[in-house]
Amino acid sequence: MFVTRAEPLTFEAFLAWDDETGRSFELRNGFPMPLTEPTAKHEDLIQRLCAYLDHHCVEQDCPYVPRQSKQIRLGNNPSTGREESRKADIVVFARAEWERMRQSSMSAAAYVPSPMMIEVVSTNWADDYDAKFLSDFCDGRLIYGSIAFG
Repeated sequence: MFVTRAEPLTFEAFLAWDDETGRSFELRNGFPMPLTEPTAKHEDLIQRLCAYLDHHCVEQDCPYVPRQSKQIRLGNNPSTGREESRKADIVVFARAEWERMRQSSMSAAAYVPSPMMIEVVSTNWADDYDAKFLSDFCDGRLIYGSIAFG
């Protein structure tokens, strides 16, 4: 169970918000929405893929920094004007943007569009994947990849 809010949050207020349950949330139409907890296989795959990407970026001197489970600010909902975010499995930040975040005391989150986001999907995440992919990540500015596993 989580506490519902009467007033919508901004992205910055959402990042500072804590319902004290330890659950992960996304900001949907200005309100925190709980996420389904991932399976161990899901987490293992994300960890291995992120480690591989990180190694590749270092070895090839790519200007990118991959990180797991970061919030992505999507902007305002076109219907209501309220802010929204999603929590991608892997966000690949531009190195300059990651360095800027390292100098800040604010939460590490994608305030600007990232070069790439990766969402790992499995059968128990199909609905969440469909909703995220169709409504949020097809804006023409972002590269979106997915890996399906059973």
